[in-house]
Amino acid sequence: MIKDFAAYLAVSSNTSGSIVKDLFTDVMDELEKQYLDDKSQIKDAVRMAEIGLTLAWTLDDFKVAIAKYISSPPMSDTNLKV
Repeated sequence: MIKDFAAYLAVSSNTSGSIVKDLFTDVMDELEKQYLDDKSQIKDAVRMAEIGLTLAWTLDDFKVAIAKYISSPPMSDTNLKV
């Protein structure tokens, strides 16, 4: 499915420099690092704010509760949901 995207085709046709697998691995490594950093910040924020989550909370409620404990730049909703 990814192979149909124009960006993938452009990168895969590049015969000099990094290969597609290297570029993909670099991006995945960076995403994993960002996820682990975000996870650590969220855990710390929940501890500092002494948040007691309930089933009634929405993602927006959670974001507001931890906002002052999270450093910039703001993290993705995906990492917050996980």
